[in-house]
Amino acid sequence: DWGVQLLSALSHAHEEGFVHRDVKPSNLLVRTVGADVVKLSDFGLARAYESSRMSGLTMTGTAGGTPKYMPPEQYLDMRTAKPPADQYSAAATIYFLLTAQPIFPRPAGYEQVFRQILQDDPIRIETRRADLPPGLCAAIHKALSREPQKRFKDAAAFAAAIKPFAST
Repeated sequence: DWGVQLLSALSHAHEEGFVHRDVKPSNLLVRTVGADVVKLSDFGLARAYESSRMSGLTMTGTAGGTPKYMPPEQYLDMRTAKPPADQYSAAATIYFLLTAQPIFPRPAGYEQVFRQILQDDPIRIETRRADLPPGLCAAIHKALSREPQKRFKDAAAFAAAIKPFAST
């Protein structure tokens, strides 16, 4: 349920022309009275990706975001990150929410974090949670593709792929 709501928030932001660039579990605000309601917060690194030539202090060739949830293209050039970058980060967030573990093993050093982001495939989620439906696992890993064009068409399509596995 939380993942579907997160992707709905991202879909709305993308429709308005914004890319969040720092989707992670700590940027989810959850009200748990009655039905859980998830809100996406901290748009401090957000950028108007279609119409803005400049956006805050983001410079071409600089990285920003949270490495455990950052897609390869954002690490290489944060300024040109597009909605598929948020999709990757949302998938890494959903993965963490389902497993309580990040998509990569803990690296020995800081430089290995970025090697993982750029070169390694995430640990298959089903090896950490064998009880998860195969369709849900496949959707998460599709959104975690290193190549943006291999991810879902948009956040709404990713949400539609995982919605059958939500509890509501």
